[in-house]
Amino acid sequence: MRGPEQSDGHCTWASTLLQSMGAPVLTLDAEGRVRIANAAAAELWGPALVGASFEDVAVPPDLRPRYRELLRVCIDPDVIPPKRLQARVRLPDATERPVDVLLLRTFEGDAPALHACLIDDSERRAMHAEVEAALQNQEALLRAIPAVVIGVDGEGRVVQWNRAAEETLGMAEAAVRDRRWDELPLEWDRARVRDALDTAAREGTGAIDALPFRSKDGERRVLGFKTSRFEVPGADPGVLLVGLDITRRKELERRLQRVERLESIGQLAAGIAHEINTPIQFVGDNLSFIDDVLRRLLPMLRTLPAEDLAAAKVDVDFVEAELPSAIQQSLEGVDRVARIVRAMKELSHPATDAKTPANLNRVIESVAVVSRNEWKYNAELRMELEGGLPPVTCHGDGVGQALLNLVVNAAHAIGERNGARGEKGHITIRSRKVGDSVEIQVEDDGAGMPADVARRCFDPFFTTKPVGRGTGQGLAIVHAVVVEQHGGEVDLETRPGEGTCFTLTLPIDAKVAVRAPARV
Repeated sequence: MRGPEQSDGHCTWASTLLQSMGAPVLTLDAEGRVRIANAAAAELWGPALVGASFEDVAVPPDLRPRYRELLRVCIDPDVIPPKRLQARVRLPDATERPVDVLLLRTFEGDAPALHACLIDDSERRAMHAEVEAALQNQEALLRAIPAVVIGVDGEGRVVQWNRAAEETLGMAEAAVRDRRWDELPLEWDRARVRDALDTAAREGTGAIDALPFRSKDGERRVLGFKTSRFEVPGADPGVLLVGLDITRRKELERRLQRVERLESIGQLAAGIAHEINTPIQFVGDNLSFIDDVLRRLLPMLRTLPAEDLAAAKVDVDFVEAELPSAIQQSLEGVDRVARIVRAMKELSHPATDAKTPANLNRVIESVAVVSRNEWKYNAELRMELEGGLPPVTCHGDGVGQALLNLVVNAAHAIGERNGARGEKGHITIRSRKVGDSVEIQVEDDGAGMPADVARRCFDPFFTTKPVGRGTGQGLAIVHAVVVEQHGGEVDLETRPGEGTCFTLTLPIDAKVAVRAPARV
């Protein structure tokens, strides 16, 4: 019985075609002798190849048993030989070359013939070796870099976990590979990680600004991640998370915020002293007046008879007219001093880790009082505060610092625009409830910002002020307080030469999750 590839007649119909092929092509008989060899084969083994045993000429010794078995299969008409195999051939200089062998068996009458096309496989194997080396180098690189590298495939399984991930998160690669990331016993916010993975898979990139976690030593620390999508042929895209332990950086930022608070309060100290001194001065003057009048009046009243008091009616009328006014001014001055001191006390209250309910309208009023010396000479400050505003769970001192920075910046922007013209600008602070959040706006009609400055205004240490006048931390602190500490939003609208409006949105029940960054 012959196989399905059998044909009758002589196979010389293929000779011309085979001679034109660039790869070596051979036709062997049942004993393994070369009956036909094209020019490419003759170039490798010489013209004496035809009629010679291919085993003796070109088969390496270790492959000869396999070669003989192949010949046996080809002789048997009831067995279909392989169509393709990988092998090696020996060249006349005793070197060996890997080849892909394409096979075709035919029959001339009852005599089988085996046609073999030898395709040089060295380039493919070299490429494969290069790919393997690159992958090994990539693996070594990923394990060596100090950043945490975690790869998650489209099904949520961990496919990459480098040495830094092992050391930072306290789990060996062997213990996490091919497991679902959300099933790993890690103490971090899974919802935030899931959101970051979904964002990267959908949009290509994403980030987790500050992810608290517990280290293998049980210490509370913070990770910052950047996420990037990677494509997987025939499967859903995966996501690569590259992160660093940013605990020290966050601690430094907190210290810088405290320094900025102290610096801001220090810058306001001279103005506050002036604000306190002025009411105290007229309180003292009025009290001195009252004391002088009483010192002169009381002895007279004790010694003068009634008719003399009647004669002194003009002086008594003067005292009766001026004394209540003097007392009222004194009381107003004392009240102003009390409000300034109370506002300073509220804004400089030591910060705590816990968020507590705060009346943001009261925080705004305290900011207006404390910052008065910064804006009173070049602006009028208006407050449009919604009554019945619900308490907001927040760090009240941090929100106060953010608003103070915005009001001071607004005053400076108005001064920059109006210069020496002496015209007063306007600062408006608004508050209102919007859904589950409270919105606060600080708007001014100052110099505004060009687009390139607006894009960078929240970057730490970025400032357009002269050296010594700005640290570049004011608006960075605003962003950090609202977005990072409270999961809120900061929106900015600015028009060069016309003014700027900052809108702070704070959730009434502040969560840890970070929302969108500032929009310009």
